[in-house]
Amino acid sequence: MSDRRRQIADAGLAILAERGLRGVTHRAIDSAAGLPTGSTSNVFRTKQALIDGLVARLVELDLAALEGNAVPDLSSPAALAAQIARQSAALTHPPMDTLTRARLQLALDPEIDLSSQHEGFTAMATQLLRALGATDPERRACSITDYLDGLIFHALAMESRAFDIEEAALTLEALIGPCPTSGPYVDNHPFDDRE
Repeated sequence: MSDRRRQIADAGLAILAERGLRGVTHRAIDSAAGLPTGSTSNVFRTKQALIDGLVARLVELDLAALEGNAVPDLSSPAALAAQIARQSAALTHPPMDTLTRARLQLALDPEIDLSSQHEGFTAMATQLLRALGATDPERRACSITDYLDGLIFHALAMESRAFDIEEAALTLEALIGPCPTSGPYVDNHPFDDRE
């Protein structure tokens, strides 16, 4: 993505997070980015092209954030759970909360499909659980990503629901479940293994 496209997309994501999809207009982005009128429409001709550009920028930023994260701590389910909880909590605080709010706005629009991004995060969680030695890593990864989606949404949408890292870590540890190949681990939070 070129510097100009990034500048426009970043301004658009900030507007999206604050005002929702209705607030995302070519003119509003020109103003927010300090660009001459018509600059955004020169880069993204239609509203759909603009939305596609915002989604592409979110993916680019997600990949950069993942590359910048610490190496996963696979020493135990508790260690991985604590690390995931800390990283997820960061999504509800500045500066990452703006991107998270923008993503939620996009996810709520029935015409925008973010399933490939969600599936990417679930696949990554599956790989981590498999490396840790968790049983049924695919199902557990789905439970973890669904739990985190809800937790992050509540933390951003309700002032009374702050992201409690310790509580999240305990729940994530339970969702990870026993990992027989990762060493001596006592499952203090049994996972319901019914299909």
